Amino acid sequence: MQIARQSNIATCESQLREIIAIGRDEPLKVPTRGRHLTAGGEVALTQLIVTWAQRATSPHLQTYFTSASDSQIDNLSRRLYGLAAILCAKSISGVRADIDVTTGAKDAALERLKQLQSNSPKPAYRGPSIEIVCADHIGRGAPYLLYQPSQIGTGALRSRSNFQTLAAWLARQTIPKEYSDLDASGAEALGGMLYEIFKNTEDHALTDWNGDRLKLSIRAIKTSHLSPASDDLERIVGGFEPLVRYCAGLRPPPGGRQLHLFEFSILDSGPGFAQSWTKRPLTDLNAEEEET
Repeated sequence: MQIARQSNIATCESQLREIIAIGRDEPLKVPTRGRHLTAGGEVALTQLIVTWAQRATSPHLQTYFTSASDSQIDNLSRRLYGLAAILCAKSISGVRADIDVTTGAKDAALERLKQLQSNSPKPAYRGPSIEIVCADHIGRGAPYLLYQPSQIGTGALRSRSNFQTLAAWLARQTIPKEYSDLDASGAEALGGMLYEIFKNTEDHALTDWNGDRLKLSIRAIKTSHLSPASDDLERIVGGFEPLVRYCAGLRPPPGGRQLHLFEFSILDSGPGFAQSWTKRPLTDLNAEEEET
């Protein structure tokens, strides 16, 4: 199966149905530089890739790398979807099946993950976009920005007040100063929401519907600042109806031609509400039961 080069939420939903239909041994081919990944598109694509890997018997990733030292390896590992794909794959091949790039790709991904999880993560960021990543299945589930460091085992999740401070920092780092109006009460509300949602990933997204630890688990927070022209919104939201309705009411500031949006996405690899609530795998649920 090949991932579309231009991805948004709508295309990812379509490809998710394809993944459900293919065999569990089907390899996945990913683009090195995905496009149109704004408005939640990159997080949706990352979720798609992790879903594929969780279903696969032995997840094999196909790439466009020409050798184990190809510079494109770093390019892919610097994208959230590429980082997750490499960390979840058991084996990785290049542009030809006989080119094994597993070791080189894993090394690059682990090096970036180490930077992202450190107390000085900014060198690992791509411009104003921020990514905080937990790779729980390889024992890298406690990044400094989210967890208290511990000498024994996994550190504890930071407090609500720490998350409120983090929310203000994320906004300052992501949104250009001239467009940011997040005051103390806004940071408090955003931080409280961030804390509750991420704590929920700890409580419900690290095990499957039956309570067993997930064999693959990626959790992440991603921010970005979008500044599209009004007539470019249709391409960005890609026909995803909830975003279409939301964006229909947006207007540029007086005298301006571009909108300014703050994207804040949270990802986990848990079983979801339907399986957790019914205690049954999705394969046993019909569409009506899952929606209800």
